[in-house]
Amino acid sequence: MNTRSLIIAHKIIDASLCSPEIITKCLDNLRRQEIYIVEFDISETHDGLFVVSHDNKLLGFPKLMKESTLIELRKYSEEKKCSLMTLDEALSLIPQEFQVNIELKDKVIDVSKFIATIKRFDINRFIISSFYPKNLLRLYNSGIQRRWLLTSISYRRNLLHLLYALRPIRTAIKYKATGIAPFYRLVTPELIRKAHDKDLTVAAWTVNDKKIAELLQQNNADWIISDIT
Repeated sequence: MNTRSLIIAHKIIDASLCSPEIITKCLDNLRRQEIYIVEFDISETHDGLFVVSHDNKLLGFPKLMKESTLIELRKYSEEKKCSLMTLDEALSLIPQEFQVNIELKDKVIDVSKFIATIKRFDINRFIISSFYPKNLLRLYNSGIQRRWLLTSISYRRNLLHLLYALRPIRTAIKYKATGIAPFYRLVTPELIRKAHDKDLTVAAWTVNDKKIAELLQQNNADWIISDIT
């Protein structure tokens, strides 16, 4: 069984590793492994632009992305000899053959501006995920696939998140998600079955152990998000 057939390449672009040359090399490596889905995260800047970064703050920078302008962030990243890409720039580097899973890091984003950005590319290529289910509801009429991210109950972002995590299927349906993306330790055969019964897909993250990946595939998880590429 090819355990990599369902793999989504996690964090393919990040603020510290996103030169065009590095991205091209990564994509070539993924092709050799027949992996054609990539994932990265975005935040919205203070001046309303979307930038690619796994964290909502550049390492060592005093302000959050949403509190900073693109010019400020670019100046700082250049001083630190790293690169910061806008969503437009990143998508321009990813060939049509790849699907793209974008995680929305912010609790609230300008949805109309985000949709306008990705519509400049083939909108059918995209899967959008977020820990904040209201983001998915705002995207409901876009026709884009939407996955609700959930993590361990012990990792309590707030009481509301805890309540959501206790009722993952109900929450996904309430907020019009097309799938769920739980932390892999939460993905049980029963959860997968219940999700599939409600026509929800299941993507487990972040799985870097081959045996765990094999078990998840045997249990019919739809996607496995992994750093191993």
